[in-house]
Amino acid sequence: GTVLMKSRGEISFGGLGGTPFAPPNVIIPQPQGVFMAEFFGTDFVANSMLYHAFKQKYMDVVVGPESSPQLKDVLLTTCASGFCIGEYLGSLGQQFPGRQVEIHFSAKKAPIMVFVEGRARFRLHGKMDLFVRPENASQRLELVLRSETTMTSNVNLWIERNQILGNATVENLDFKLVGTNVHDVEQNSFADLGLFGAEFLEKLLTEILQIGLLLPSMRGVVLRSPKLTVHDRYIRVQTYFKLDEQYAERLVQGAVRQTLLNIG
Repeated sequence: GTVLMKSRGEISFGGLGGTPFAPPNVIIPQPQGVFMAEFFGTDFVANSMLYHAFKQKYMDVVVGPESSPQLKDVLLTTCASGFCIGEYLGSLGQQFPGRQVEIHFSAKKAPIMVFVEGRARFRLHGKMDLFVRPENASQRLELVLRSETTMTSNVNLWIERNQILGNATVENLDFKLVGTNVHDVEQNSFADLGLFGAEFLEKLLTEILQIGLLLPSMRGVVLRSPKLTVHDRYIRVQTYFKLDEQYAERLVQGAVRQTLLNIG
């Protein structure tokens, strides 16, 4: 036989709730295989977390060459290798030689994650501003370009140490140039920077996914070999579990002691 339990919950800042949308309606399939327990969760949990992360401005980040080894030699206005942002962004290298580039990203609205068969789909709308950093006291951080971006990506999810983790690959990335004071930059040439933008946004999303979601568990119960699969609007975790014998023994002893006290 099986025992089916359903509950509704959300991830919110301070546990105060306030998510302005409801969970999707899903049909929970019958148990399969020989697993001892199955957990189901809809994408409402992920989207409530993303919504409140957006409201608290956790999606706003600043990235520079020091943020990632992959970006160390890319976020420069001039470079010997010929593979840095200054070589592909109009006259940036001539106007601001020898400078580091800093990217400020902020989400325009809450991101959306939808579970589909085998993976999750993620969409993010935001604005991305480029600054050049000062290299001496006479210079200042200077805004050189403003843009808007829409990203659609595929997300892979897995379980590690009782946490649901993930990474992302960008499927589509659209840039819209809002304004710039860099010469020889227009929409067509700016769109060619998708390679840089994709790497930056993949890194941002993967960092968020690496925060992870803890699997639901009970005190005294240790999950063994959990398996995660992604389906239409929900994920399923199938697992074996082991009871902590010492904890169970203390629990039984406490129950017996309380019963005897009540009888006495």
